Amino acid sequence: MRILVLGGTRFVGWHLVQTLLDSGHHVTIFHRGRHPSPFPEVEVRTGDRDGDLSALSEGSWDRVIDVSGYTAPQLRRSVELLGGRIDGYVFVSTTSVYRMPAPAGIKEEGELKEADHGTSAPYGEAKVACEEVLAEELPERRLVVRPGILSGPRDYTDRLSYWCLRVRKGGRVLAPGGPERPVQLLDARDLAAWTVGMVEEEIAGVFNAVGPAEPTTMGSLLDTISRVVGNNAEIVWASDSVLDAAGADRSRELPFWVPETHTAWFTIDASRARRRGLRPRPLEETVRDTLAWLDEEGRELSDLESGPDPAREEELISRAS
Repeated sequence: MRILVLGGTRFVGWHLVQTLLDSGHHVTIFHRGRHPSPFPEVEVRTGDRDGDLSALSEGSWDRVIDVSGYTAPQLRRSVELLGGRIDGYVFVSTTSVYRMPAPAGIKEEGELKEADHGTSAPYGEAKVACEEVLAEELPERRLVVRPGILSGPRDYTDRLSYWCLRVRKGGRVLAPGGPERPVQLLDARDLAAWTVGMVEEEIAGVFNAVGPAEPTTMGSLLDTISRVVGNNAEIVWASDSVLDAAGADRSRELPFWVPETHTAWFTIDASRARRRGLRPRPLEETVRDTLAWLDEEGRELSDLESGPDPAREEELISRAS
């Protein structure tokens, strides 16, 4: 098949392109050119989703896989330009489209946030609007994939990477909420393999895509990392009230921390995707491969975007003790 990937040079897109190539597909990448293409055999076209799309004015493809669409105007421009020259459109959305608080076990029919069709909309609301554009323009030719947190090698968000390196370092490790809090994360390689399979089978529809293979809590995640690294780090749990009083940053300082009222976001139901072949690998494998990649890249805790610095962690530990 001829596949156009919008994005495709960093994390999720990289794994998708590699999987497509391994499966024998002809791949074209469209991106801004900020990150060199690591695939010399791939056709590269350069432009901007918010500006110049002229590089896509010619050509036809069996499928578009969109990993870089964040606003409704971007989606509408892409669909209007490509709609007559493609057979189907795959959009990588997010489970952040669901309204919180919500009951546990959210299915694809769960209540969504209110769509925001602006150019600077909040992330979840913007993705809802993107999905609306596709439902309007390509109702029978769209595959919408809603992953939760993605992890594994090449993950530039550093969320799982932080916990892997911090537990391996040892000592007292600050952890948010409590050990029983649910956590969901899917290896991006599993998302890529499943998505390519769906493309090959020409499946349309909306699917949640979350992992790991078995239900996981924050406590079991940290225990898994400890087993992989052979380290008995001391985990110090801090309650929501302690962390909120200290002004802790949920998005940066403590990855996978969501308030107790929002834990349904980590209980998303992916049974529809599982029935279609989604097979998340064991969490141990993702942790082991993530650490191997971090070591190969020479990355250390101080290099990461996520996680508190040592002094801040000690401050929060003292508040929690």
